[in-house]
Amino acid sequence: MSNNETKNEESSGVQNETNDVDLILENYENLDILWSLKNTILFISYGFLFLNGMYIMYNIYYIIPFFIIFLGVFGIAKYDKILSVYFIFYLVIKLAIDFYELINIKDEISSYIITLIIIFEIYVCELTIKYLIKIYNLSIVETELITSNYIPRNRRITLY
Repeated sequence: MSNNETKNEESSGVQNETNDVDLILENYENLDILWSLKNTILFISYGFLFLNGMYIMYNIYYIIPFFIIFLGVFGIAKYDKILSVYFIFYLVIKLAIDFYELINIKDEISSYIITLIIIFEIYVCELTIKYLIKIYNLSIVETELITSNYIPRNRRITLY
């Protein structure tokens, strides 16, 4: 009798998990939006990395943020919550430093590049906050589904 009970419990557990996945796939819109946000952040971050790479020629100290950004981009790509929070903290601190540097800069070319970097930073900060809100509101099943190479039904990069 105990064998039958355990078989029923195992089959009901598998059935509940299958029903959860089916329910999520029916309401795929939340996961598609998260996937789209991730790809938008990655796309914009690559441009942000390029601008920082250009500014390394004028200020060698920008090589440190250039390599630190890779950790954040890796966290966004892998849906890692801790690295994503680290990335937003890094962006806010770097935004404050860049504002200070823009105020005190005397070179015209550097001021244009830093202005572009600040615009990218503000945009990436906004997208990353939206991304973090979405990722922290996912259920456990949704988190497992999206981290296991989720293929969205609506493949597009939305520039929000």
